[in-house]
Amino acid sequence: MEQKKAKNTEHGGFFKFDPIVLVRDVAKNWIVILYVVLLVSMAAFIYGKASYRPTYQTHITYVTYARSSATSVYSHLSAATIVASVFEDLLNSSLLHNIIMEESGLPQFDGTIRAYVIPETNLLTVTISGSNPRDVFRMGQAVVEHHEKVTYQVVDNVSLELLRSPTVPMAPSNSSNAMELVKMAALLSAVATIALIGYLSFRRDKVRSGQEATDKLDCTYLGDIAHEDKYKS
Repeated sequence: MEQKKAKNTEHGGFFKFDPIVLVRDVAKNWIVILYVVLLVSMAAFIYGKASYRPTYQTHITYVTYARSSATSVYSHLSAATIVASVFEDLLNSSLLHNIIMEESGLPQFDGTIRAYVIPETNLLTVTISGSNPRDVFRMGQAVVEHHEKVTYQVVDNVSLELLRSPTVPMAPSNSSNAMELVKMAALLSAVATIALIGYLSFRRDKVRSGQEATDKLDCTYLGDIAHEDKYKS
């Protein structure tokens, strides 16, 4: 008996199942895998489309100059850095924000205003983002026309010259990630379904090959007889 067990263990290896049978079971259920992948992918696509929120942007560009008599390239760059550090806070401050909102005629604005300096230049860019392109443009126009009421009270030694006016954004600046979600969902669902089918096949207490007969029945495998399903017609 001990010799038979040793022989069976050597034949079956460490795993008490036939890997070929597992692969065969997974291949038999390809339609199930396909259905699961399609359902999960459609759900991911619907979720991606439903959760997508387009964002529109308009940009305003200023050239900054230092008003001091001894001007230089370095002073202009320094002036741009100074303005950028306070311009965004001013635009989002309650004082200037209320002025801009009142002049633009908007009851509220759910977007954001950002200001930054283009590296190694004295160009200041103001980016206005929001969910409504018309509101974004009106907000940009109000910033151009009315920011001086507060800006020059804080940075009076810097001059801002408008280089690029705001325009109406014609397309959102962000794209929907629905297709990326679909690809990820398809991959994960396929892997999960294959893993589940493989686990169920591994746990199934059946003899489906000569190796499993040797391992599960603890006997000597002599051979198998092929058979076909009888036609019920």
